[in-house]
Amino acid sequence: MDGVGREVNELVLNRGLELVAEDGRLWKLNQLLFTDDTILVADTENDLNHLVTKFINVWERKKLQVNIGKSRVMRCMRSVNAGRLNVGVNEELLEDVESFKYLGSHESKSGRIDVEINWVHSNKTITECGPLAVLGFRSEFFEVFASFFGQGLTMNLYTTFSSKVVVTVWLFFSLILVTVYKGNLIASLVTPRYPFRPDFFEELIGRVEVMTMPDYSSDVQDMLKNADNRSYFRKLSSLVRSGYDSKEGLQLALDTKSAHCEPNLYLKLIILKEFTGVSGESQLYISKDYLMPSYLAWPIPHDAPFKPELDALMNSVVESYLYNKWVEKQLELYRKEGKERGVELQQNQESTVMTSGDTSLAMKARALTLVHIQGPGLLLALGIWLSTLVFFLEILHCWTLKRPAKISRDC
Repeated sequence: MDGVGREVNELVLNRGLELVAEDGRLWKLNQLLFTDDTILVADTENDLNHLVTKFINVWERKKLQVNIGKSRVMRCMRSVNAGRLNVGVNEELLEDVESFKYLGSHESKSGRIDVEINWVHSNKTITECGPLAVLGFRSEFFEVFASFFGQGLTMNLYTTFSSKVVVTVWLFFSLILVTVYKGNLIASLVTPRYPFRPDFFEELIGRVEVMTMPDYSSDVQDMLKNADNRSYFRKLSSLVRSGYDSKEGLQLALDTKSAHCEPNLYLKLIILKEFTGVSGESQLYISKDYLMPSYLAWPIPHDAPFKPELDALMNSVVESYLYNKWVEKQLELYRKEGKERGVELQQNQESTVMTSGDTSLAMKARALTLVHIQGPGLLLALGIWLSTLVFFLEILHCWTLKRPAKISRDC
């Protein structure tokens, strides 16, 4: 480039280039300063043709090539009705344009400054310094990364539909993420944690040491001992201990590895009345399998003549689900009475008092542990690491831009 510059400068040194400013002052340039892109200025069309021809000759002599496809020519004058410029390279005319746009500047044919001001305002862009700008990210992605690093939104009003979609989707995703994580965290703190609950007889084997039953359960014990088709029934028969009432059996189930067997509805009633606290929860539960069904009967005299009519009425009650609804209402009534009784006990004593046998895990407060906060902790560590990396890349990139460029003199 230096060789080309020196040779072209020698061609124009004697004449020089004269420029007239807006205020009438005369500027004279005796040398051409070259960059990757070169602007040639002449007073007339013939002078410009001569200057371009000399420039191309020197360029070809240096075994370099001019990009004719990107070369343009423009007439700088107040009159807009003048004909086009016939300036060419190797018998190929250059495109005659109305304005030059280069590196953020806009030079119009009329030379009016307001044209450039309007063009800058209509094509206003925000130039970012940093690796994200080098990669070509748009401003909406800076909003996303800034919010991920804990920064607030810039409150810019986006005009394109794609920008609105990107920012809206990110905000919606972050809202859902925070809401779901907060809900799961609260649920993990307040939900009681119970041990494994066996619901079937096969699961009881190996998990319980004793199965208690009342005195009237001799038929059930004989059935377990004489069972042939299910081997786990015989294993359960070796665990059976009779002579326990409902309260003793349920209390033993709370204190040791044991299970108590009685009719389901009666067990539900006893658990609600004696083993349920203010929260309405209990560690005792009813399994899905049962050995003693809950019987439905109506005491009447032996050989009563109205027995068939009463049986028909009882069947109608059972088939219409009225009996089950009555059971649900009774259980709900006992549950409500148990809560009210527990509230009265709490108000009358200094410390919290549960109903007899209540050891509900739901009433025990649990503090936050590392397991609960490891999710946000990992996100925080990742955000700090990424923000630190981006910060140092920004500094490195800006420092690289500020370094003075070394001009090669090998051309």
